[in-house]
Amino acid sequence: MNIIEGPIHVMPCDSACIMLHVVYPKQQKTSQYAISAIPFNPINITGIALSLTDDKFSGSIPLGFNFCFFEQTYSSCYISDNGIHTFNTLYANASCFNNTQQTLTY
Repeated sequence: MNIIEGPIHVMPCDSACIMLHVVYPKQQKTSQYAISAIPFNPINITGIALSLTDDKFSGSIPLGFNFCFFEQTYSSCYISDNGIHTFNTLYANASCFNNTQQTLTY
């Protein structure tokens, strides 16, 4: 879609209306489809059995890959039985109270 009036047009709140002109792209469709098989090679994944204690975070859980989150790279995480997930090492095996008012530092 192209707006002809220009890239930026500032209108004061008390001004009259302005006419905008739009050029829509041509709609394209097809009635021809091709179906073909794609290679599928599933990998075997072995999980880690966790035994979580009530209101506690787990120890370090390796991710198996590097994960970039808010410009930090992590290779392990910590979870609690309360459903909280964090990358902060300070929470390893620490208490996890289910306080929804508490802010966690990732």
